[in-house]
Amino acid sequence: MQKAHYAAKKLTESGKYKLVSDKPFMYEFAITGDFDPVNVQEKLLEKGFLGGFGIGSDYEEYPNAMIFAVTEQRTKEEIDALAQALEEV
Repeated sequence: MQKAHYAAKKLTESGKYKLVSDKPFMYEFAITGDFDPVNVQEKLLEKGFLGGFGIGSDYEEYPNAMIFAVTEQRTKEEIDALAQALEEV
């Protein structure tokens, strides 16, 4: 849970992306912003990350949102690299 919260903080700290909800979470959280989830997924994959699932097809009110799941298996370095890659998208 700590790594998921660390990831949420890292992915949103620049302000380019924000959390969809301020509700408590354990391992999964969604971010939103001015982006196309499919495009972001493709660009992250090019950078070696399989991450972020667009939730707009299930939640019409969040067309530009992606959900991420982070477990204890991810390292701080991997999370930092994901945050950097997401900023570059």
